[in-house]
Amino acid sequence: MTDYDMEIPELNPDIGLHLVNFLNGIDASNFLEVVNNCSQFLSIATASDHLFIEIMKKFDGRARILLPAEIYGNYLQDCEILDDKLVPFENHNSSVIQPVQRLFVHPCFSVEGFGVLCKAYRTPLFQYYSRILPFNTDLYCADFGLIDYQLYNETISSERDLNVYEKKFFKTSTYFTKENNEFGPISNAFVNNIDDFRYNLATRFFSLQWLETIDFSKFAIVGSCVLNSLCRSPFGDTIEQDINLIYPARSCLDFEMAVLNVITKLKKMQPMHLKHEIMVEKISGSLHYYISLPCGVKLNFYYTSAEKSKNPLSHVLHNFDMDICQVAFIGVTIMSRFAFLQALPTKSFLVYSLHAESSNNVCTRIAKYCERGFTLLEPINFDGDFKILMKQAVVPLYRMESHDYIDDDGKLQSAITEYWQRPERNIDTYQVQEAFLAGVYPQTLDKHNYINDKTTIPPL
Repeated sequence: MTDYDMEIPELNPDIGLHLVNFLNGIDASNFLEVVNNCSQFLSIATASDHLFIEIMKKFDGRARILLPAEIYGNYLQDCEILDDKLVPFENHNSSVIQPVQRLFVHPCFSVEGFGVLCKAYRTPLFQYYSRILPFNTDLYCADFGLIDYQLYNETISSERDLNVYEKKFFKTSTYFTKENNEFGPISNAFVNNIDDFRYNLATRFFSLQWLETIDFSKFAIVGSCVLNSLCRSPFGDTIEQDINLIYPARSCLDFEMAVLNVITKLKKMQPMHLKHEIMVEKISGSLHYYISLPCGVKLNFYYTSAEKSKNPLSHVLHNFDMDICQVAFIGVTIMSRFAFLQALPTKSFLVYSLHAESSNNVCTRIAKYCERGFTLLEPINFDGDFKILMKQAVVPLYRMESHDYIDDDGKLQSAITEYWQRPERNIDTYQVQEAFLAGVYPQTLDKHNYINDKTTIPPL
């Protein structure tokens, strides 16, 4: 008898559920994804929200997790601490809700909380929970781990409508509508294997001319070009897209050396008459390199501090301010956050830095993704006006200004001042997490937590 003649024995689903109890975090969801509906265990991944709520009961009465003071000490020059939140000193428009950063994490949104709740990853409550997890303070070490895109192909390929919680706690943007979509709706299908992804990367971004120069033990390709290559049909603005690469390095020197190594390899790959057409630009005062290739592709290299994270790429992707961008290609596979796993099948996205006074840069990025066929979900308490926000002056990410002055000796001098626009931070301006906890299982809110009178808690 050959292996092919042997029947796979059917096991009691209770055995599979028992095995899940020995797993935690993404290991648990990976197991459920692989064995669900298989011939051995049949269906063991429950879609009942009852399981999620039962797990939430473990956090009943738990105190919130306060961040160590040394993590936010640098912010105290510009902010004060009120109710364990960082509140800027400068005056703001009091007619709109202001973003303030938490200095704590709710227990169920911690790494530990995520670990046990992953057992309920097929439930609508977990779908929503995983999307609002990045509303955590970005000062928290986000070692939640990453999921393998190919492993979750069944979930990704199952297009779904927004579930009841996504609809109750968020609203579909009425400013960015599909009627205003310049490029038309995106394909309903996404690629389900690495070969198709590589093909799209090659045909849309000429990767055969640069991909082999990237050391994926250091760099990861992230964001919109990865998303584009996962779609069976290209974005209408593909020709305008760059390739963004990050290196969560332990030191600046490691990053510099890695980029210089890429440049050396790129020059070796190019024919002699094209070597001079490789343009390298290092942004002054930063660790950003922009490399323009003869084929028209631009590679953008960014240094990102690994902080004290045990899983640096997980930490970096978690703090991207759009869930639709929380994906990376690392050479042999595609890794993402759970939030991305929910954004894809719903063709929608959240913006974790959104507030009533968001910059034009944020709004322009939102418009791009809406033009590509994705729908913006706004928190139900969002009080901004995109008509006004989109008319703001564009502030460059980096600029230099020259000015003259008279020194102590009465002589005319010139000086150059550099200005950097601070990156947008993930801040739960509209208390989305608190509203979720209050609506789903309020016992998880400790006595110190409060929900302000501008936060709506939808009836569930």
